[in-house]
Amino acid sequence: MVPPRERYRPLLPVLRHCTPGAALREQPERYHVVRMFALREGELDNILRAYPVPEGLMLHRLHDIGVYLRHHLFPDLPVALLRRPWAYAAHRCPREGHLHTLLACLTWGRLDLVEDPLWALARAEVVG
Repeated sequence: MVPPRERYRPLLPVLRHCTPGAALREQPERYHVVRMFALREGELDNILRAYPVPEGLMLHRLHDIGVYLRHHLFPDLPVALLRRPWAYAAHRCPREGHLHTLLACLTWGRLDLVEDPLWALARAEVVG
């Protein structure tokens, strides 16, 4: 049985068991997520509007993505990463140019285009 607070957080098991030292907050606040991703004014609101779930759950999920990116890929999570081409999304949705950056995937409600490649990396790290 998964507690309600953890049901909408697919990266949580990876962060708990494969990411030593990951700072998992009890409840991330808006400013934690804005600071983590260096979002511009209004960008977090645009992202939150794309998902029909309570804000607290979405803040957890976004925070989990940021923690994973920092611990497994980019220790100094570059701000430009959100606005650069996101190859996985471009490959999966070649005709949907509006989804070809990480920020666009978040804003258009396509977290799968962010979390799927992160899970693939996690599986490779566990096997390797």
